[in-house]
Amino acid sequence: MGEKKYIGIHKRAYNYAYWKWKRCVMNPSMDVLKHFYLLYYGISKSKGKKILGIWDFNERTGTLGDVIVFLEVLNVLREKFYLGSDEKKNIDICYIDDKDHPNSKKTNYSKTYDWKKNMRLTTVVNPYVDSIFYFSSNSEFEMFYEKNKKRYVQWPPIKSNMVPYDNRVIIDFYKKNKYMPKLSIPKDLLGKIYNFYEEHVYPSKPVILNIRKNTRMQTPNQNSDIIELKKFLVKYKNNKNYKFIIICYKAEIPEELRGIKNVIFSKDYFDSIEDDLALIKTSYISIFPPSGVSAFAFYAGVPAIQYGLHTGRHAYFMGPFNQKKFNYLSDCQRIYFGKETGEELISKFEDLAGCLEKKNINNNIENRIEVDKKYESLF
Repeated sequence: MGEKKYIGIHKRAYNYAYWKWKRCVMNPSMDVLKHFYLLYYGISKSKGKKILGIWDFNERTGTLGDVIVFLEVLNVLREKFYLGSDEKKNIDICYIDDKDHPNSKKTNYSKTYDWKKNMRLTTVVNPYVDSIFYFSSNSEFEMFYEKNKKRYVQWPPIKSNMVPYDNRVIIDFYKKNKYMPKLSIPKDLLGKIYNFYEEHVYPSKPVILNIRKNTRMQTPNQNSDIIELKKFLVKYKNNKNYKFIIICYKAEIPEELRGIKNVIFSKDYFDSIEDDLALIKTSYISIFPPSGVSAFAFYAGVPAIQYGLHTGRHAYFMGPFNQKKFNYLSDCQRIYFGKETGEELISKFEDLAGCLEKKNINNNIENRIEVDKKYESLF
């Protein structure tokens, strides 16, 4: 009797699994099931499709770092679905900003126009983005999606609670394939940055230093220690081998660092987050506190140091979890945990610079393109 009961339970479990699979295949509105069916059982079904990335400002508060992770996840999905065999731009992105959404009135979802603009501008780092759509209402987006959903493999699946910036997608892909598709910067923007280097940096090597002075009380441990940073920068004030370019929001510029030799501020020359990202992409070394922008350096293959007290965000966000290192980091990309000090920064910087020298790696030279003189008038 007990054996028959066991067989009955087993059969019901099998039937339930078959029913889920059948609904996945036959009902295209079952977005979550359809996504996993395509991913694990029906890769050929995705042939000719595009990846659709969806970011709803009223569902995700997010940061610039979260959006960068989201953009790299789209790159990885492009490879997973065998849509990355050529240079075809086959990623579309939808940004949804519905002011009538119930969450739009909540403090943590109420963001400024400039903040949302910077989030959208960050899209420049994904070289395979084709179209960017902006919807001012969820109903507009739903009409678009219902009309076009057969063209797309969407991320995250519409009817799910999946986080769009799920770093585990990248970690798992690298573990299986031992490579990672890279984020980049358009050539005309790179030309603009190399003109800047010609006038204000060379023959020194450009080193990017990200400053974080966030006023939100929930993340004070992630802010930069300006006193310790000053000790670090003063050490190199007469060293002509390096020029330190500080990137941050205008409101975050620490006036205490002005006047130090070899130190300049990107916002004295540029206004856009796009330019800061291009500076990172072309740097010799980039240095970050626990700031989300560091994700771009890691995904773009830039030699980088991230230091400081990390908050240990949950594993599916972009931050390191329980002081573990990401498996996709190269030998020239380091994450250190602990309180920053000037002495530690000097030690870590010298160690990485020595490694680059020994391996003859110069990211600034590797990314160099022919300088377009039409940008000279900008400076």
